[in-house]
Amino acid sequence: MPENLHFIVFLITEMADDTSCDAKHTSDDGMWFENDLHQNGVLEMMKLMYDSRQLTDVCVAVDERQFFCHRAVLAATSCYFHAMFTSSLAESRQSDVRLHEVDADSVNALIDYAYTGRVRITQFNVQNLMIASSLFQVR
Repeated sequence: MPENLHFIVFLITEMADDTSCDAKHTSDDGMWFENDLHQNGVLEMMKLMYDSRQLTDVCVAVDERQFFCHRAVLAATSCYFHAMFTSSLAESRQSDVRLHEVDADSVNALIDYAYTGRVRITQFNVQNLMIASSLFQVR
């Protein structure tokens, strides 16, 4: 490994918290740097932007409720939305998508799951969540 790359690896590993970052050597001419907190930080920032309606690009409507979301987050979490937003369907070009056959509370819970990786399941919502998560093919 070239001397200047050794120095960069040294700096990175000194600055990084040992529990969250790791320099992975892959060959003599380079390495991979991994920050285990990065993906969580990105998801947290997407949730903050969702909560403040920043950079949202689709409005999902269910009954009388509207959810202003990011297509990329929904598509990454749901095969249904991925197909909808990446195909030649009319919804792929629309800024508003109306959903039927699901209840707004279940959609809200699954959107929250898309942004946080957490969903609250109770005896009162389990059946509707199963129906909605099956319909949307949630990953």
